[in-house]
Order: sequence, then structure tokens, then C-alpha cells
Amino acid sequence: MAADNIEQRRSGKKKASDAAYRAANKAKIKAYRAAHYAANRERLLAEMAAYAAANREKIAKTKAVYRVANREKVYAGERAWRQAHNSETAAYNVAYRAANRERMNAQCRAYYAAHRQTIIAYIAAWKASNRDHVVSQFKAHRAANKEKFRTWRRNYRSRRANAEGRCSPEEIAGLYDRQNGMCAYCDATIRHEWEADHVVPLSRGGSNWIANIVLACPACNRSKGSRLLEEWQGRREAQRKK
Repeated sequence: MAADNIEQRRSGKKKASDAAYRAANKAKIKAYRAAHYAANRERLLAEMAAYAAANREKIAKTKAVYRVANREKVYAGERAWRQAHNSETAAYNVAYRAANRERMNAQCRAYYAAHRQTIIAYIAAWKASNRDHVVSQFKAHRAANKEKFRTWRRNYRSRRANAEGRCSPEEIAGLYDRQNGMCAYCDATIRHEWEADHVVPLSRGGSNWIANIVLACPACNRSKGSRLLEEWQGRREAQRKK
């Protein structure tokens, strides 16, 4: 018993002495370790790789326990590292996503399917608490992608009307070029403002394919409304004769 107490006291004194030495010689110890690593780099890396391979589960468990116990410290360290290596992190993320696109998409779909209601509720709550930001971002995006939003609206209306077909911004741009920036009905210039008209209206069985769409000035498009072309032209002729 007495021998054990003596040994414990000696051990405690040695630990205290070692701690004091390390505190007084931090720079010296750091330089020694750096020199030792540089001189034995390949051997040390091989030993660490072998240890990691033989103790994979133990290491993973230790890391997980540490992260849980030091969550804020770990997150702060990771944020600081990403900020200091922003370009490297961005390049790595782009390359990783490109190389693992299908697997990541499958994981995202599976996660969404398993947590759909939670995700929807979170998004709704975030939008409600950040309404001004959401509205301003939406307006800015819509202003910068005007034709995409127009096309989306037309395709949405066609789906609501159970009409066939869909068109793209590229097809609309091609149609504008073919019309030389002129209204399809009155030859007015539409360089600054135009509307896409379904020649056979969706409500009358027309499709949303580009073959059924022309670009018209707002006056012609709104005058034609949901009429067939023959009906509208006959109405215009009757109005002129009056």
C-alpha cells in the first residue's frame, strides 16, 4: 500500500514536471516536432495510414464522440478553414459534385422523400420570417430572367388548360428573329414590348407548341383575346366599316 502511494506521488510529480517543461519550451518542442516530421515524413505517413486502416471503426467512433462534445468548437474551426481556403473549397466541391452527381441526386431524393413534411414546414417558416428578403430576391431574379418567367407562365397556363406542348425561351427568341421584331398581326415594331399569342387559343383546344405561337403587340393580343383568328379578323373588318 505504502509502495503504491509512493509510486503515485512520483508519477504525479513527473506529470507536473513534464507539463511545466512543455509550457516553458513550446517553441523548442514545436520546432523539434516539425524537424522530426520533415526528416521522417514517408515513414510516419505509412505508419499513420496503417494504423488508420487497422482501427477505422475506433477512429470514427472517437471522432463522432469528440464532435458531439465539442460541436461549437468544431463548427467554428471548419468555418474558419473554409473562409481561409474559399477558392480551394469551391473548386473541390464543384469537382466532387461533377464526379458524384448521380449518387448525390439519389441521396437528396431519398432524404427529401423521408423528410418531406419537415422540409416543407421549414421552408415555409423561413420564408415567413424572411418575407422581405424573399420578395426582393424574387423580383431581382425575375427582372434578370424576364423571358424565362414569361415562358414558365405560358407553360403553366397550358398545363392548367390541359393543353399539349411546351415552349422554351430559345424557341421564343428564334420566333422573334423570324418576325424581325415585328407584330405578327399589324407589322408594328415590338422591340420594346411584345406578348406571345396562341393563334388557336388554349381555351379553344390550341396547343402550346411553338407552331401555335406568334409574337404580337399588346394591343393586337388583347384585342384578339380568346377568339379564333378568323373570328377576330371578321370583327375588326366589321368595326372598320362602321
